[in-house]
Amino acid sequence: DLIIVAGRSAPKYKNLSRIAPTIDLTVDPANLLDSVRKNVQILGEIFNKSELAQKKMDEIDGYVASVSNFKSDGSGLIVLTTGGKMSAYGPGSRFGMVHDILGVEPVAKDLSTSNHGQAISFEFIFKNDPDWLFVIDRDAAIEMQGESAKRLLDNSLIHKTKAWNNNNIVYLNPSDWYLLGSAGLNSLQNSINEVANAIRQ
Repeated sequence: DLIIVAGRSAPKYKNLSRIAPTIDLTVDPANLLDSVRKNVQILGEIFNKSELAQKKMDEIDGYVASVSNFKSDGSGLIVLTTGGKMSAYGPGSRFGMVHDILGVEPVAKDLSTSNHGQAISFEFIFKNDPDWLFVIDRDAAIEMQGESAKRLLDNSLIHKTKAWNNNNIVYLNPSDWYLLGSAGLNSLQNSINEVANAIRQ
């Protein structure tokens, strides 16, 4: 009766729409909350759950308001690791809610907002020296064997950073951040809560 596409499946919209009614619920990372709100409203109408959808979104909005006014002490950098390599993400990117919603100051201002982020090195992290390092282990998310993010970042250059010395390296839940992308109600609240709790400690 209905086909839902989003993200990677979105390019198949035209072909799939020939089979059955199709909608695209791709989330815009630069406008994450507005995108999630729109999708929740659409799904609420489709499944005759509009009141519940509005209630759930109101809860998210209230929670965001309760945490978005605080500021972290210092700057942050979001890093995704995979296959022994690293990419960084900044405001407006797929993981940019750390900056855009939770107000963590980006240590690097001009990072690429592409889906794959910007390739970086240990030297990049050392040079920019963030107060907070938020890490997503892609290999753990997709259950691929390889060097873990924790092991990868345990090296002499990272040991010299403020994030390491202040125990401010936060290993984010890879399923919520990489697989679900914080696009659902539960994963979005879990992701906000994870960062907020880490900073408040």
